[in-house]
Amino acid sequence: TNNDSTNNLQELLEWLDISSKSTVKIWCEDPETNKERMGGIVSKSYLTYRILLKQVGRDVIGIRHRYSEFVSLRLLLKDRYNPFGLFVPSLPPKKTVSSLLNSRVDAIFVKERTCGLSLFCETVVNIPFLRHDSDWKAFLQADKAKSVDVENMGERMILTALQLLDLPYKYTMPQRIFDLKEEITLIEKNAKNMLDKLRSMISSQRTYQSESYNVSEAFNQWAEGEKLGVKTLAGKLFDNNDSIIVDEEIVYHSLSKTSELLVKKHLALDDLPDYDGVLVIASLEHEISRMESLRELFKVHDEMISSIESTTNKLNKAESAKVVKTELVAELKLLVDEQQSCLTAFYKGLLHFTLPMCARLRSITMRRVAKYIASTNLTAHSAVQSAALSCLSSLRVDYNEAIESTSNALDLLSMKPLPSIGNINVEQSNSALSPLPVTPMTFAGIFELAFKKTALGKDFVTTSAVSSSPAPVVVNNTISSSTPVVSSNPLARRGSVLTGASPVPVKVVSNKSDESLENLLEEPESLPPPAPVPAVSNHSP
Repeated sequence: TNNDSTNNLQELLEWLDISSKSTVKIWCEDPETNKERMGGIVSKSYLTYRILLKQVGRDVIGIRHRYSEFVSLRLLLKDRYNPFGLFVPSLPPKKTVSSLLNSRVDAIFVKERTCGLSLFCETVVNIPFLRHDSDWKAFLQADKAKSVDVENMGERMILTALQLLDLPYKYTMPQRIFDLKEEITLIEKNAKNMLDKLRSMISSQRTYQSESYNVSEAFNQWAEGEKLGVKTLAGKLFDNNDSIIVDEEIVYHSLSKTSELLVKKHLALDDLPDYDGVLVIASLEHEISRMESLRELFKVHDEMISSIESTTNKLNKAESAKVVKTELVAELKLLVDEQQSCLTAFYKGLLHFTLPMCARLRSITMRRVAKYIASTNLTAHSAVQSAALSCLSSLRVDYNEAIESTSNALDLLSMKPLPSIGNINVEQSNSALSPLPVTPMTFAGIFELAFKKTALGKDFVTTSAVSSSPAPVVVNNTISSSTPVVSSNPLARRGSVLTGASPVPVKVVSNKSDESLENLLEEPESLPPPAPVPAVSNHSP
């Protein structure tokens, strides 16, 4: 009656409202290996997964199940709700248990399966009819506490909903089903292609990580060898312990800091393939399994259509027979009506519940994939960026200058320059970015020091030039005479070319002594007296 329909509608709306507002969090975790005795001393290993259910205001419910028990539950739900046009989420792929946990790849597979089982449970609780099914409720209870409800609330509510709802698109459903199958094929093709490419990328990432670690070890070995076995070519000339190169510029420092950077990069990126494998692959497989669930649903639809066509053919034959069997005809007509009614209910459940739910769940899944990829890469590469900045700081190089110089080197080779990274919010100490200490240990300084220790160098100040004016002397950067003089000493002129200084012979006399520099080169025991220096015109170059 109309009153019954109104009451049923009110009850359904209230039930759906309560179900949608009830916050339930469910997940799987902690895969555990168990032994099953097969007779005698022979035992078989299997895994169990702990399911945790948390509702607001209630204690956490936890129970363990084998993968095979998930399979049995799904078969019960599928047989019960597929005829109503409701899809039941698929489970993650099956794999032989005996081969699990023997390698890193197998361990990752177990984590993928755990994540997939979480997605299965999460989807079930998001569909109110499945969430309130009696078998699902029993699945979440301890064995000794299991009980069968007097009435299956999930099944009762879906039947009530299908009785109250109308069927739109009644005459265009065959074409719409065909279009949906095309969409499923398209989604499956793209998702499987992405899954294959992602697995290939993860394999390449693991290979890269292994080789990256080997490279960091090679840098470290070189650094240690440089520290212990290289002295003269590291700037410590012969028996002197003072290097002509400051610590931040020695080869050992550059090698060791590069090794540290590569190690930090390896550690930062080492788990990235596993993150993608567990989180992203599990989500993509769940998306593919959702399409498989819809295919199962359409298989039920095709069987319904086939049954209706078969019964209709029998009815036509019975009606066209020479001797019409009235009871048989009436029975077949009743059967066709029942089959049509079931098909109508299937269409209602598909249009009003399954398709909107699948669209919403697909949106959640792909947003989750994007979030996983973005967040894992953000944190991993942020750690790499920090390691790179630390390396540059230890070398006392500003990161902008490093990027610019690297881009310039690439530009000279007609290669694409480094992309701009904008401003990095990083604090670098003043000491890290301060210029390296200024030392006279340039090629010119080394040449001058060596020249001063020769007899010719010692006599250089008193050596006469053609000019009547003495050679200007620099005392603390102040020239005592401005008279231009060209040295009569060709060695001094060559020194000017080497240093890139003015051809005017300027003797540098510092008020500050630097004993460490004086000790770098030993005093020669003896040198022949300087040869006579020929006179040179004032106009000589």
